Amino acid sequence: MGRAIRRDGRSDWKSFKTKEEAERFLAEARLRRALRQPEPTLGRKRFDAFSAGWLEHMKAHVSPKTWEGYEGCLRVHLIPELGSLLLSEITKRELDELVSDWVAAGPRYQDRVRQARQAEAIGAAEERRDPRPVRLGHSPKTVSNAIVPLREMLQHAVEWNYLTVNPAIGLRRPRATQRAEETMRVLDPVQVRKLLEAATEGQERVLLMTAVMTGGRRGELLGLTWADVDRERNRLWIRRSIGLGGQVQVPKSRRSVRAIAMTASLSAALRDHRVASMFKQPTDYVFASTRGTPLDGRNVSRMFTATLKRAELPTIRFHDLRHTFASLLIQQGAHPKYVSEQLGHASSQITLDRYSHLSETSYADESAKLEAALFGVKREAEKALIV
Repeated sequence: MGRAIRRDGRSDWKSFKTKEEAERFLAEARLRRALRQPEPTLGRKRFDAFSAGWLEHMKAHVSPKTWEGYEGCLRVHLIPELGSLLLSEITKRELDELVSDWVAAGPRYQDRVRQARQAEAIGAAEERRDPRPVRLGHSPKTVSNAIVPLREMLQHAVEWNYLTVNPAIGLRRPRATQRAEETMRVLDPVQVRKLLEAATEGQERVLLMTAVMTGGRRGELLGLTWADVDRERNRLWIRRSIGLGGQVQVPKSRRSVRAIAMTASLSAALRDHRVASMFKQPTDYVFASTRGTPLDGRNVSRMFTATLKRAELPTIRFHDLRHTFASLLIQQGAHPKYVSEQLGHASSQITLDRYSHLSETSYADESAKLEAALFGVKREAEKALIV
């Protein structure tokens, strides 16, 4: 317990759980006095109450998809751990311990899993359905993604005079244990053909064909209208994206608004699909439900998983069809700038960093071409004689 002398000469007593908390409180008080800032009495607000107001504030400042990620992270992971704490009670050490336990799937993480499963079981009983599987991520990437809204939220607490210091500043993101190429799984041409042959419904086959031959993101493909299909110039225009709940969104970035080259086979498939579709007007969605609305992204992913099983192919994500598109282009010798433009990356460097491992298998071929250009075929004969 520590004693603080107020300006009116009277004493205030405050207890602390650890020496670190006491020292932090003292440092903040000295800093406020030096800067002549008011006492942040509002900082005694609880984490769960503050997070509710912060989420409402952020709706106008981030995309719906980003907001949903923030809300889910807070609801599933951060509020169960920090919700009952006052903002002033959250320390850097507390956050470090939370991150370490989360990545290791430790006891605190296991408690959250049990709570989530109990909540799902109760909800299923009330709705008279079978409980759905509950999976809470604990990969380094998942934890790193959670640190972003946590740090930003506590920074807003500082700016709004709820805190003097942001305890999440300097919070280290866990190091990823896998490289990008180890998590990225692609199909080869034979597997792509097996996938398309296993599609049981016409629209499903055209959707998968469009995904693997354009590299479009799932939401971008679901946002296509017939006005975006330019068969005269063999271009497919990406102008919008469909988020969760069918919400129309602007594409991920400025470069994401783009024209993608369309092959003759894809153009013919889309032509036949339009003839068979009930929705043919320029403003109608290319891949529509029976009501003419965009297909639900989660249903599309479930359909994709079922098609993979029928084709007896390894389980991959729908997003890996985008990587498959990129890998096929690179293996055919496409220029990185062309691949970058087709994918809608902000720069060619992003494409090179993400897919450079796909080019390693062709290094020997490229060096052989240089050998032939400099010395011709005689060089190989000379090497054979020497051996």
